[in-house]
Amino acid sequence: MPSIEQTIKTNIKKYGHHIIHVMADEDDEADFAYTIGLYETYGKPEIIMIGQDQELLQIVLNNLAYDYKEGRTLTDNKLEDEILDDYKCMVVNVDKEHYEEFLGLAMDYYKGTDFDVMQVIWPTQAGMFPYDENAPEDFKEWQPVLGKVNKK
Repeated sequence: MPSIEQTIKTNIKKYGHHIIHVMADEDDEADFAYTIGLYETYGKPEIIMIGQDQELLQIVLNNLAYDYKEGRTLTDNKLEDEILDDYKCMVVNVDKEHYEEFLGLAMDYYKGTDFDVMQVIWPTQAGMFPYDENAPEDFKEWQPVLGKVNKK
């Protein structure tokens, strides 16, 4: 049986990326997933999403990887309307101080923190984001924001 490191390398070679799923346990707030390989393959930031079910995370991250392959670029602090149907998502650069907590296998793969990551932040059905002052507290805990949001 191949090791996780070998599986990551194989998938990056075959698909251009690998997706790591982290399931919530009693200490974690929510499930999350992130890519490894997009930075190496396309010269674009890795992507992390927090607080959605694993199937949706897999679909969205694979779609974004395909978009990268087709030349798409994500921009820091920009609302994107082509990530989730019917919702705009905010995209922010992830601060390196969060890499160790959320991106351990990516750090192992890149042998440190010399790679970029963007977080796709999804809203509530009412269009609130976890960084909005009036957002529900449990939503803020469920989806921590790992970068700086410039509210305009």
